[in-house]
Amino acid sequence: MFSIRCAREGDLSALLAVETECFNSDLINRRQMRYLLFRAKAITLVAVHPTGQIIGYCIGLIPSLPRAARVYSLAVLPQWRGYHVASALLEDLITRLGKQGYRHCVLEVRETDIGAWRLYQRMGFEQFAQAPGYYEDGATALRMRRRLDKPFAPGWSRRSWPRGIDSEKTGNAREPGDIDIAPSS
Repeated sequence: MFSIRCAREGDLSALLAVETECFNSDLINRRQMRYLLFRAKAITLVAVHPTGQIIGYCIGLIPSLPRAARVYSLAVLPQWRGYHVASALLEDLITRLGKQGYRHCVLEVRETDIGAWRLYQRMGFEQFAQAPGYYEDGATALRMRRRLDKPFAPGWSRRSWPRGIDSEKTGNAREPGDIDIAPSS
């Protein structure tokens, strides 16, 4: 079980811990993460375990309309992969971007990260270009995009998953837009 909410000021260290555990290169440093959280035109969502531990995050950049929004970073702790955390974060971000009037969303994914590429494909993203040498280590990125008015695949939506915990019982204050999720086994 986990809940999704917008990141808060006190989440900075936990977000950096997830970043460090999930990536070997191209890491977001403390200054950059603080900027993304508090100054940039961005939406940062976090997945929170009932204990209060942040188990994943998704950062979306929101430029002035009509430009495309961008999935800047998506990370889930290794022990929580396979529990629909990444897909729930991404679906929530896509839904919020669509409600804000964005028509498209783009992202880059490492060419060799087949798991992430498949996730994005299942979520309706399509490859439209390659970016050789995109990453610090020289790896190629695949550029993908998704129309935000395009519905999710039939049967996909997390809304069909069992409802999760009440986050007030975990000590996490509720805010409008918070979602509780208990993925089916």
